[in-house]
Amino acid sequence: MRSSGLLKGCAALLLTTALAGCGTEHVSSSQARGQTAGGSASPAPRGFCPPPEAQGNTTPAPCVSESWQQRTAENHAYASQLPAAPSIKALDQPLADALRTALQQLVGKPVTQIQLQTATATATHMKPAAVAVTAFSPTNPVDMSVVVQPAAGDCIHGDIVGTSATTEVTGYLADGGCAPAPQ
Repeated sequence: MRSSGLLKGCAALLLTTALAGCGTEHVSSSQARGQTAGGSASPAPRGFCPPPEAQGNTTPAPCVSESWQQRTAENHAYASQLPAAPSIKALDQPLADALRTALQQLVGKPVTQIQLQTATATATHMKPAAVAVTAFSPTNPVDMSVVVQPAAGDCIHGDIVGTSATTEVTGYLADGGCAPAPQ
């Protein structure tokens, strides 16, 4: 029995020793001081500054050349809604009106996600699987959203907020499709 405990202790000691170096990064003393192999100090970021073109340089500046708001807007631009083409919007508007009527009938009632998809699909002449439910809570039937992409093109968004139902014909998202990617 003692040899079994001794064997387990040795195994644990060996495992601890083997893993002690994992996850550590070894750098040379010149790298630790912020110097490159040539001996010159690497440039430190300086914060916001004008773009290199404004300074007459063609190489990137060692700083952020845009404000935080500009960078955030650029990062989220893929999710922006494009306008609907007027000719297709005219084709899809009757479906949007039918969807608004169907959603209005669901206002204030306890509804399952399948019932929401079915009502949307019936009103827009789609299959329930083609309906993207973008907001749904079985405990809060006051806030629901659906999106469909009819055959004519563009997108129809339907919302139940509070005691009203609204619909809108829009264009695609900048990165394609009608519904945002799941997060």
